[in-house]
Amino acid sequence: RIIHCRRDPVDTCLACYFTNFTSGNPFTHDLAHLGDYHRQKDRLMDHWRAVLDLPMLEVTYEDLVADPEPHIRGIIDFCGLDWDDACLRPHESNRYVSTASYQQVRQPIYTTAVSRARRYDEFLGPLRAALADGSGAG
Repeated sequence: RIIHCRRDPVDTCLACYFTNFTSGNPFTHDLAHLGDYHRQKDRLMDHWRAVLDLPMLEVTYEDLVADPEPHIRGIIDFCGLDWDDACLRPHESNRYVSTASYQQVRQPIYTTAVSRARRYDEFLGPLRAALADGSGAG
């Protein structure tokens, strides 16, 4: 089973740009490279959809954060798991989290990251060009 969470590509790339990842991710420091990388990710997902005979659930980030419960229930059902109300409160878990977004994991689900890129639109030309037609960094 595969769960693919899609998000607005510009918001996704900008979130990566602002995240301090560990070493090995230099493409995240260049908007055009991020756009190219995101386009390649989309191509790869199209490939996996075509060749893998596995159940795949597409979830839209914006829908998930706007109305979490039905989407989280859908994910739990897709995975064949039993429902637990704690799924609606992941920020209350005391489990160790090793991710660049560890601080966000400890917050309730929020919508403030939706359309965040609009605030930076004047700087995003290289990213938008790379996402649109591959005229980014290569």
